[in-house]
Amino acid sequence: MSRHPSEAQLALWAGGELNWVSRFRVGRHLKACDRCMALADEFTAARDQARELQSLPDGMSEAEWQRLAMDMEANIRLGLAAGACVALPAPHVRPRRRLALAYAALAALAAVGIWSIHNPAPQELAPAPSVSVVEDGIAVHAGSLTLGLLHEPGAEVEYSANAWGSVAARYVDADSGMVTIQNVALE
Repeated sequence: MSRHPSEAQLALWAGGELNWVSRFRVGRHLKACDRCMALADEFTAARDQARELQSLPDGMSEAEWQRLAMDMEANIRLGLAAGACVALPAPHVRPRRRLALAYAALAALAAVGIWSIHNPAPQELAPAPSVSVVEDGIAVHAGSLTLGLLHEPGAEVEYSANAWGSVAARYVDADSGMVTIQNVALE
């Protein structure tokens, strides 16, 4: 045993009432510790004296002694149970949690730093080209450049656009009487 056994353990050892594991541990300790061995010898001597006094005092019957013994045994068990529930408090585990949390925060900070070094800020992109209907036609705008398809002023024009970014203009040419279709699409 790395520490001295309690007086209760020594008394139980002296009476032969320990389980085999505890009896082995206490016995091994007693071989190495003279102070505990002297205390265990005192318990053994007290037990032997109690055995020699087997006669009951006058005025108490065997039944009264049995009742007193049961009462004492119940009190001892109650005391042991009460002592067992008042155990030493468990050591706090919070410092380990705090340390783990600090390491996690440090790792997250390092990851963000590495990510920001390898991923520079995005550059501004040129505006995307667009198509639109202008006063006398349809046009494609790309930045400051514009390409337009014009039709005759005053013609009845039907415009249509779709979700893919194309615009179409349909009208009847006044000179030829032919239907003219103009399509402008983004690519």
